[in-house]
Amino acid sequence: MRLEIADLKTFDVDRVDCFILDKKTNGEFINTIKYLSYHPNGKFIDRSIVVYDGDSNDIRAVMPCVETGDRIVSHPGTTFAGIIVDYRNCSLFDFAEYLEAIEGYLKEKGYRFLELRVTPNVFFRSPREDFLFYFLKNGYTIAGINSSNVIPLIPLKDEAKRLLNYKSKRRNHIKKSLKEGRFQLVRSELQAKDWEHLTSNLKEKYGVNPTHSCDEMLNLMRLFPENIEMYKAIEKDTGVCGAFSVVYKFKNVYHTQYLDLSYDYASQYPHLFLIHNLIAIAYEQNFDYLSFGSFTENWGRFVNRGLYNYKNEFGGGAVNLYKLVKPIKEESNE
Repeated sequence: MRLEIADLKTFDVDRVDCFILDKKTNGEFINTIKYLSYHPNGKFIDRSIVVYDGDSNDIRAVMPCVETGDRIVSHPGTTFAGIIVDYRNCSLFDFAEYLEAIEGYLKEKGYRFLELRVTPNVFFRSPREDFLFYFLKNGYTIAGINSSNVIPLIPLKDEAKRLLNYKSKRRNHIKKSLKEGRFQLVRSELQAKDWEHLTSNLKEKYGVNPTHSCDEMLNLMRLFPENIEMYKAIEKDTGVCGAFSVVYKFKNVYHTQYLDLSYDYASQYPHLFLIHNLIAIAYEQNFDYLSFGSFTENWGRFVNRGLYNYKNEFGGGAVNLYKLVKPIKEESNE
């Protein structure tokens, strides 16, 4: 094998995206060119890289990344990007070879630092923490950690087991919502008023806006109908939405990208009813984990205790998303 490295733009887009989406890789639809292209031109200086076999022209690795000053950074337009490989057939030594080639290539280009966000382990069908081991043994340091709540779904084969998995207080509230039968779950289209409500809640409670605008999310839902869905817990009598979630369906993980609650209905627990049903859907669709997203802020500088407790009461545990940095070129004294 003769490794070569090229700017991703020189490769066929569909071919690169097919590699990323292959079930044997740790790539996800949010890493594809098709997904990342929703960002407006000029927002990022894209420097994404393809590692390929110069003899066969087969793709060996893809690294979605951008230029930020003197460093190359995992693409900020996606939660995690890192280095995407065929992890089922990529040994630790293959991975080391790809990474060393990337570092050499970037060094020749004059960049001083490489900053990567490593794919969390639950996104692999088989654990590959040997990759993290290699990073930490070869000059990479942890520059930040985001931690996220996840629920292993394989043990939750029926409603009784799902209820038993919840903390006692959460279990009682969900049982109450089920017994009263006030809400029903519906698959829905996203409407502007939904996004306005979500934006208002996020602004008031956390002082932030959604990552996506309503138009961006609508566009992404059109582009990825098999990967992005919306569910609502609506009141049976009135059809009024009590809570909704926009869900991202990854290869192995069912992820609640956005969750919103109408606080007028909070005491009837439509949000708990919604999540309880999403856990059932995720299990039925053969996902291994349901992910709630991060309970940390600013790369682990702050733990949102309320958010952690809310998510943790559904049972399960947590996984880490590491931001790793390595100096790849010494600063010149000239």
